[in-house]
Amino acid sequence: MAHTVRRRHDTDLLQSRLIRLRADHDRRPGARTFGYSGPQQPQKTPYKSAYVLVQAIKQYLPAGQELYQYDMCLYGVDFYGKIRTPIVDDIGEVRYGSEFLPTAEQKHYFLNSEEFFTLVRQRPITYCATKDQERVERLRKVFPNLTIIWDNKEYYLVKLQS
Repeated sequence: MAHTVRRRHDTDLLQSRLIRLRADHDRRPGARTFGYSGPQQPQKTPYKSAYVLVQAIKQYLPAGQELYQYDMCLYGVDFYGKIRTPIVDDIGEVRYGSEFLPTAEQKHYFLNSEEFFTLVRQRPITYCATKDQERVERLRKVFPNLTIIWDNKEYYLVKLQS
């Protein structure tokens, strides 16, 4: 028993010494680290995560309003926002699963552009998120009263008025 405790103690000492050596090495100017370098920050840049878009949605989307994702499918919007958003055009890899939904649910959450445009024309105001300036301009051609509520040059939150 004492032999096992001594071996465990020696292992702990070696590990703590190794950690200190790595820390000293990492502090040197120009030091390179390989392998695991500790916990990473979540990707919050506009190109990696929908997190910043969701923060804007929480701030600017009126309560009770539905948000559509136009020509994009960001799972992070649903995940971070704790909301379920209909997807327009860019169904992508969720197509397979969507085929198993009841027809009414499928028609509500997975639309093509024409169905979406018809729906927007029937409502006074519709909110949607989209990905780049090109898509915003595509929407503006159909809905000239489009208002950009928020953007970070990568994602846009827009209000469409018929």
